[in-house]
Amino acid sequence: MKTKLIVIAKLLLLTILMQIVWSIGLGIGSQLFPFELNSPDVDAGQLLMRMTAVCLIHTALLYALMYYSNWRRWKLAGLLALEIFVIQFALSAVEALFFGGYLKMPANLAWSMIFTGIILSLVWSPLAVLISGNWKPKEDTQPERPAIGNMFWVNIALLCVVIYPFLYQLAGYFIAWRVPEVRALYDGLEAQPTFIAQLGSFVFSKLHLLQIIRGLVWIAIAIPVMLAMKSGMWMKALMVGLLFALLMNAQHLLPNALMVPEVRLAHFIETASSNFVWGFVIVWLLSKSGFIRSSNIGEEGKLAAA
Repeated sequence: MKTKLIVIAKLLLLTILMQIVWSIGLGIGSQLFPFELNSPDVDAGQLLMRMTAVCLIHTALLYALMYYSNWRRWKLAGLLALEIFVIQFALSAVEALFFGGYLKMPANLAWSMIFTGIILSLVWSPLAVLISGNWKPKEDTQPERPAIGNMFWVNIALLCVVIYPFLYQLAGYFIAWRVPEVRALYDGLEAQPTFIAQLGSFVFSKLHLLQIIRGLVWIAIAIPVMLAMKSGMWMKALMVGLLFALLMNAQHLLPNALMVPEVRLAHFIETASSNFVWGFVIVWLLSKSGFIRSSNIGEEGKLAAA
């Protein structure tokens, strides 16, 4: 019971720290990269509660990653920083810039997001490793070792050229595009009468190229998580899927001036569902092709020392 209470206390402390550092990063970023944007009409207390909920979700996910990780100290801090910066900020900012004309988003807002991500990832990550108890040395274990065979690059190509763009379009067409407010926001984007026709027009578009590049980035940040975790394939797939789904999309709970609530909800369901499947497929396909080899598969972890 005492150990559980300590873990909960650490989790709450890290949640508060994330909220503080995130807010400071936002404040400094908006000064360095000023932009004009109408503030959403929302009660300050409600906004605080939503921000706390988002930080709690993010912290719980990253704490779980630390719990199942064999990595320690700066190596683990670097992993956390990578996942936070790329998933939560960089990938979102790139796509937001691509659709900036429809969102009417100032370019400086994206740069402010990038700056905030740098601050949050670099400051919060080592503090999280220290507070969670993962700065202490760990018992010797056999590390995960990547095995890059002939099928590795075939699988990478299949994932980023075919599977990710397909999932992206599937969720967009059947989830987001069913919502009238989404269609109104992206007025000017043509919707094809069938999904097959939509795929046909998508294949030769700039958006497809963008998603191939984003797919490669997604794979690149999934691999370190696979290498770090000491659990089996299914737990790794679940962890990567949840990171991809919620670390990017939990902030849709926060009101913003670019999207009405109906659009935010539609994008949350669309992207969280497709990202979860996407992360799961990456781990499953690479694991089945023999990418990861270790003597620790199935080993149960222990809670970080109090």
